Amino acid sequence: MNKGRFFIFALFTLLLGCKTDPVIKELHYQNIVILSDLSSRMTNRPSKDTAGIFELIDFFRNKCVKPGEKIGDRSSIRFNTFSGNVTAGVDLDEIKELGDKQQFINSTGKYRKSGLDQRLADFKQAVVQAYQSVRDPGLDLIS
Repeated sequence: MNKGRFFIFALFTLLLGCKTDPVIKELHYQNIVILSDLSSRMTNRPSKDTAGIFELIDFFRNKCVKPGEKIGDRSSIRFNTFSGNVTAGVDLDEIKELGDKQQFINSTGKYRKSGLDQRLADFKQAVVQAYQSVRDPGLDLIS
């Protein structure tokens, strides 16, 4: 009788322990709004905003896209001031072929000099230029 209870308990525990985790089909991020530190503009000090934006770009590359680890990523990142159009952006979903997408992400093959690393470097440069050319952009938006 005790063996029967033990067997049922062990079987029940095994079935509950082998339960699979739910699969997340889509993951959406809300827009990240950076409120500009206007004090740096008033006293001609270097902008603190670009350092924060560069951290977000690095997070996008290392934690979202994960070159060499993740396959078929569909992430995107864009930057614009509220006073203008999109200044810079990288959208992985624009590349439809999986092989091409992986070459772009890993900056190999035909994307050796125009892959993700180069596009993110261009992105950072566009952010710097936006802050140098716009006198008082107010709010900045990264999505």
